Amino acid sequence: MVNFILCIICSFAWLLLAGFAGRIKKDYLHPAVVFSCLFAISYPLKLLMSFYGFHVLDSMSVDSSVIMASIAISNLAGLLFVAPLLAQKGIQISDTAFRLDGFSLYVTLFLAVVFLISRHGGMDALKAIFSTNELIARIAERGHERTGSGLNALLGEVSTFLLIVFALKLTKRTMVENIIPFVLLIGISWLALMLSGSKYKALFLPVVVVMAFYYKWRMKGLELLSFHRLIIGMAVLLVLIGVTGYIRGHGAWVGESDHPPVLQMIHQLSNSFDAPDNLIVLLDRVENWTVGEMGSVMLRDYLIMPFVPRAIWPDKPLIYGNQLVMMHYFPERFLDHTGEAISPSFPGEMILTGGIFYMIVCSFTLGACLAWIYRKAQTRGGLFFVAYVWCLLNMFNFLRSGIGVVGAFILFISVVFAAQAVVNIISFTTSSLRLSRNPQ
Repeated sequence: MVNFILCIICSFAWLLLAGFAGRIKKDYLHPAVVFSCLFAISYPLKLLMSFYGFHVLDSMSVDSSVIMASIAISNLAGLLFVAPLLAQKGIQISDTAFRLDGFSLYVTLFLAVVFLISRHGGMDALKAIFSTNELIARIAERGHERTGSGLNALLGEVSTFLLIVFALKLTKRTMVENIIPFVLLIGISWLALMLSGSKYKALFLPVVVVMAFYYKWRMKGLELLSFHRLIIGMAVLLVLIGVTGYIRGHGAWVGESDHPPVLQMIHQLSNSFDAPDNLIVLLDRVENWTVGEMGSVMLRDYLIMPFVPRAIWPDKPLIYGNQLVMMHYFPERFLDHTGEAISPSFPGEMILTGGIFYMIVCSFTLGACLAWIYRKAQTRGGLFFVAYVWCLLNMFNFLRSGIGVVGAFILFISVVFAAQAVVNIISFTTSSLRLSRNPQ
């Protein structure tokens, strides 16, 4: 009962913190606001659902003292992360945020879709989305595609970059001019869901477009969001996550015909927010919280191994990442390296790596790094704004996995700089050709 009351108190506290941060920063998509809202949903509010049996790992069978400790640890890590963001002064966005050289709107979108399809299996995957049986088979195959998929991952990052650029280009057009792109946006979101089976991929482009227009209007002095609207938006997003999870999980729940669609959506939604339950079970099974039991092995898998191509190191071991945690601490859920990946939660991952003290230092440092990216995005824009959009949209993944998102960010930003360099070369070449054909 005490833990239940603590979850209620923490939920209200984090939501109030989100409202306070939005008001003092005059930015209701400020990272402190988004983090606080997502933390409230992902940890205390999700634990309230766990008390009623909505969990993947049975966290409620663990001793109540461990549950209370998990609440204290997760809140400590969250406060340390958000502290540098709250300490930062409010920043007015500059028009330079939306200036980024590139191809035309429709060429950018076309290339993004091509890279998206290539990332998820090419034409065979595209054909599968038009058949229910083949689509179910594709869902089963997706796990096995993780092995040796380095090149595909790079293609996916290029697609992500181009979709963000597409959203920025939309802000320079009128609403009437954007009618066709908005229709295409819906189709691309459906295509991304069918190809990837990922709720994140399905909702990525619509959310990026909303973010881009919000900051464009904010630059003009129009504040369209408020605390109440933000909460409503979060509620709508949760419903969309449940709906996309229901579509994605088609045929995957044994006896699903016996469950009403609403219950299936709640089931999928609760599975997406599994971090607090996993943290509880993890703390129950870790022998010592003060030192890291796994050492640098996860840092190696997150920050080093992904950047060494097999062309250079043919015998490179498989990269397990979060599945190492499953193998050692959640063996009942671990199948093999191609199976599901249950998140250890961001404080759980840090505790396994270096213990409580490492978690304290790392949480604060990452919060300070995000504050720097936010300042650069608002004042200089361009690729900094692209990086900031990525960070904001992966805040939920950070809450689930911790440092694993840092490795993904490094990969993304490396691909972004390379892709933008190619775009700049093409733009310079085409401009030079035009000048040579039409000399002044």
